[in-house]
Amino acid sequence: MIGANALVDSSILGDVQVIIIAEPTLNSICLAERGVLWPEITTYGKTAHGSTPELGVNAITMMLPLIEELEKMDIPYKSHPTLGKMTRSLNTIQGGMKTNVVPDSCAITYDLRTMPGQDHARIIAQIEDKIKEFEKRIPGFKATVTVTNDLLPAETLPDLPVVRNFQQAASTVTQRQVEIKPMTFATEACIFVPRLNIPTIVFGPGDPKMAHQPNEYIDIDLMAESARVYAYSALKMLG
Repeated sequence: MIGANALVDSSILGDVQVIIIAEPTLNSICLAERGVLWPEITTYGKTAHGSTPELGVNAITMMLPLIEELEKMDIPYKSHPTLGKMTRSLNTIQGGMKTNVVPDSCAITYDLRTMPGQDHARIIAQIEDKIKEFEKRIPGFKATVTVTNDLLPAETLPDLPVVRNFQQAASTVTQRQVEIKPMTFATEACIFVPRLNIPTIVFGPGDPKMAHQPNEYIDIDLMAESARVYAYSALKMLG
């Protein structure tokens, strides 16, 4: 989101009707996206030789019960009509240097996709409270949590004139009813909408299921179609 933040900071976008983001949607319209919160949790121990583990404190074994509790932790949210539900996924774990060395640190990262109305600071506070519980319960337990990514949910209302105009333009070009559909991933809308309150539409060629896949590709016919939609919608809204 470096470019989006730079645009917002530059004040170039002060008088803009709508922002179109060309992320892959199979040329459907997407207006809402979940927020992104990446907490990194690290447990700390004491290194020792693997032949004398009693002289150390194993950070990995300290992490295991914490993961179990975090997986069960209730994080309140309200379901969204198009975004569905909040998700959490434990996606990285790193710990240890060698098989014969007791690890003195272990780090995990979660990918949380949040709903409109959720407070990211409150979620981090819940994790911190869980760490404090372990520190009271387990002698020598020590852990920290840091946030490596924090993007708010974003939503543009479907009944705005610019949305209707774009939908009509897209339907005219494609000769089909272009629908508003849900979206699972995050885009620069999470920067533009919260910070500038500019209506933002995600519409572009490509299948979102192909994202981050081997041999990722884009359909050339869809790419040409989206280019025509962008051109015609600009003429329609600026003419």
